[in-house]
Amino acid sequence: FHGPGTTEIYTLSLHDLFRSFQDCRQRLQELQEQHDKTDAALHKAELMRNETHGAWVITDRDDKEAAATVKRASAVLASFYADKMQTDLIQTGKQPVEGMDSGKAPPPPPPTWEDGYGGKQGEVMGIVAIMDMIHEDIEKDRHDAEVDENASNKEFEDLKHDSEEHMEALEKDYEFTDSSLGRALEDQ
Repeated sequence: FHGPGTTEIYTLSLHDLFRSFQDCRQRLQELQEQHDKTDAALHKAELMRNETHGAWVITDRDDKEAAATVKRASAVLASFYADKMQTDLIQTGKQPVEGMDSGKAPPPPPPTWEDGYGGKQGEVMGIVAIMDMIHEDIEKDRHDAEVDENASNKEFEDLKHDSEEHMEALEKDYEFTDSSLGRALEDQ
């Protein structure tokens, strides 16, 4: 026996159940979209991070080789000029005196320096100093690039951690909403 209004109660219950079902399905879809969006963003960030790290590895290797090459060149130049300054000014053997009559005394020698002639040492040392400055600049750039690389890696790891936590929370919310939908269907 059904009393008055029983049909309306069933209709209202079915309508509420249908609305809850639709709400749950929409929520599940939104959660899945958020999860997929977060996962795609994380994947894109990981690809960019790998590309950036790969470029840094190559650049660091090239800079390391350049620094070593400049250092070797500086040492070679310093050694070359040090040897050249010592040996180029040494006279070997007698030089003939020209324009002098036989039996007469030679003219007095020209005035000389107080200290030995050192050539253009300032210019030579300037070149070596410039090479050393270039080496120091390369090493400083390498250090700065390594600091940037480490900061970039930390930033990526933080993003990865946050994204994974967010996706885990979305998965839990999805499971809860899905089980709520199942319970609502069982209750009816």
